[in-house]
Amino acid sequence: MDDAHFDPSLSLGFAVKRLQQAMRREMDARLAAHGLTMPQYTALNLLARTPGMSNAELAGRAFVTPPTMLRVIDGLVSARLVHRAGMTGRHRTLSLTEHGTATLAKASAEVGGIEDTLRAHVDSPDPDPDPERWREIHAWLTRAAEAFEAPHEGER
Repeated sequence: MDDAHFDPSLSLGFAVKRLQQAMRREMDARLAAHGLTMPQYTALNLLARTPGMSNAELAGRAFVTPPTMLRVIDGLVSARLVHRAGMTGRHRTLSLTEHGTATLAKASAEVGGIEDTLRAHVDSPDPDPDPERWREIHAWLTRAAEAFEAPHEGER
């Protein structure tokens, strides 16, 4: 019998959750130094990669509800990090200000250390793990997440 279902110290799910919580605490501490929260950083990062996104698009990609994202965006607009641009259809698009771009660059440089910590602790004596192994781990985590995100029988 597989004890992982009963013993949290052997459970992959518990290990993933512990990692997520530890990363979130570290991310929050690093972002606070730049006056940002995790949802704000996520919104800035998404807007930098895909300018012109709407609030609803941002919410979906950031794993928050549209009302939550609206509060996040309001804070970013107040801090002059994001500008509410023109309308696309019925949606107002968003873009980073120069100050937003500069703040994101500073925060990203520091937050990148979290990814470095993850890479350094892959089961490998090499301080720079094999990129192929890293892709395998990433693919496994992605497939596992997608399995839980897929509609279950009867939910379609």
